Amino acid sequence: MTSTSINALAFAEILEALPARLRKRLDGAVERAAAWPRESADGGELIRVDDETTVTLRLSGRVVLTADDVACSCLLAPACLHRAAVAARLPVHDPNARTGAGTGTANDANDADIVHGAPEQPLRELPPEAAPLTARERAAASALWESAASVLVAGLVGNNLFTEAELARATHQARAVGLHRAAALGARVATGLRSARERRDDHRVEQFVADLRELLLTTCQLTNTNDTAALAELRGISRRSYTDQGSMRLHGLFAEAIAARTGHAGVVGYAVDGSGVLWSTASIGPGGPELIRPSYDNALKLGGTTLTQRELSRSGLLVSGASSSPDGRLSSSAATKAVRTDGVPWTEQPIAGLFDEPLPDQLARALRADRDDEAYRAGDDLVFLRARMLGGLGALGGDEPGLILALEDPEGVNEDGSADRIIRCLPIGGSATYRHNFTMLAEAPQRIQLIARPDKLRPGTVYGLAISLLDHGTALALPESWSGRINLGLDRIPAKKADEDEPEAEVNPASATADAPATRATVGVDQTSLPLLRHHVEQAAAAGRAITRTALLDRDCARLDRDALHIGAALLRDLAATAEPVRDAFHRTVNTKERPKDAYPLAWLAAAVYTQAAAADLTVSRWLNALG
Repeated sequence: MTSTSINALAFAEILEALPARLRKRLDGAVERAAAWPRESADGGELIRVDDETTVTLRLSGRVVLTADDVACSCLLAPACLHRAAVAARLPVHDPNARTGAGTGTANDANDADIVHGAPEQPLRELPPEAAPLTARERAAASALWESAASVLVAGLVGNNLFTEAELARATHQARAVGLHRAAALGARVATGLRSARERRDDHRVEQFVADLRELLLTTCQLTNTNDTAALAELRGISRRSYTDQGSMRLHGLFAEAIAARTGHAGVVGYAVDGSGVLWSTASIGPGGPELIRPSYDNALKLGGTTLTQRELSRSGLLVSGASSSPDGRLSSSAATKAVRTDGVPWTEQPIAGLFDEPLPDQLARALRADRDDEAYRAGDDLVFLRARMLGGLGALGGDEPGLILALEDPEGVNEDGSADRIIRCLPIGGSATYRHNFTMLAEAPQRIQLIARPDKLRPGTVYGLAISLLDHGTALALPESWSGRINLGLDRIPAKKADEDEPEAEVNPASATADAPATRATVGVDQTSLPLLRHHVEQAAAAGRAITRTALLDRDCARLDRDALHIGAALLRDLAATAEPVRDAFHRTVNTKERPKDAYPLAWLAAAVYTQAAAADLTVSRWLNALG
């Protein structure tokens, strides 16, 4: 049941009505409910359990709003398994997700935010007010903390539908009082729980751990800070909110092909304003890679302009009445007007300023960027490089398509191409367009400007997105309309001889997903013992509190101390010490001064935050060391 969703409070209320004697049978009933036939009914849907029993859903805009909207015809209703099983199979409704795409899950909502044809009158919301936390906000934040802590204590393997229901209720309450950031994180954790329970192929423990860490961190900060400015940021804003930007002069930068595993595809274009701030424009819709070429060549839905993504990447746009989401994604309203202007070369301001940023600063920003973070802005994960192409990777004896680049220092590169900073530039995915372009570029070494994403797992490797040729009289015969720029995954460099018609752009779906190498939020294996700490953090979230103390814990703490990661070792020992709760004579957890009930989730949170920060720092250090 992917087209219908259920209100979080209704979901929790239906499960609460289930008697204790039936709760253990709910999981089995949910699996059987997948085979129950469904049909449309007057104002809703009808699910046939058997010849004598039916469950009726009363819908309002494809959403079950209240518990009374789910009715069963059996004698045990409303406290029956049929009603609870049907409700449990429905995704929890996210009011911030746009209609027309996705399945109602948090991940789908993220993708739906960039669906082709943004609303003509986007919802606008003022930035959150810098004010102390109200009693209702504090209660909602505390309830969400407790729900998240319960998820952590039980672990993925110990959670059930009732844990999901309580988390959904707390998430709904947080959203209702305006704690949008915490609510969005709660929805993502709930999605992780459901994907694990349903054994979905796209479930990743490391992503669930990251979401749970951010949820616990946000709710902990909400209830423990009095800084009004910090509280305003912690409250967040609705994902659907757009703010007015007034008039903007945009200079086209490049365009990128997108083919996400969620079933969306198209093109995202990037532009820069006069202050050097990056903005994005999306032409994305439900479908596969076949949408990429039309999205590249069809007119943007921005202020009535006829400009395409292909043209915008090499020209400019003067926009009045512009509006944007918090991450810099431009949208159009009835008052938005846009006209085409001339483009600016990458060698001139304001675009040149992007390439002038010191490389260590660029790497620190790009390698720490996380697309799932609310603080993420368009272009945060990009690096802007000046380099000389030395040839293809084939010169090193490999068959992997790619380029060898010598990065330019401020003083320039030696005439023979020698430089201390040598990197590899690889294509994203294995599309024919990418392979052709990299083959052509390898045969014509020259100076270039490159926009790329650094690989967090392989220091010294970037994934090329677009280039601009700096040498005049290049051997590459580029069309004049390209202005010396190549969108590597979309434009096909003309061959030296007459070539067949340009094929459709092909994109590996992994190239546009959150778990692709270029955009992965987690950090790869390193040569320190930090992965041991990460393993314990992930193991605790996956298997629960009871598995935290292991026979290898003392050995791992000693290895962390040996590698001078003393803080990590201390945090791991603290986590193990709080894993065993104090219990009374009836085996109930007791809240004591020495061992408060929040001691374990706080210890896990400290270890998780430290692991993430240390891994990010080590990634940047390894990258800088690889460059020499």
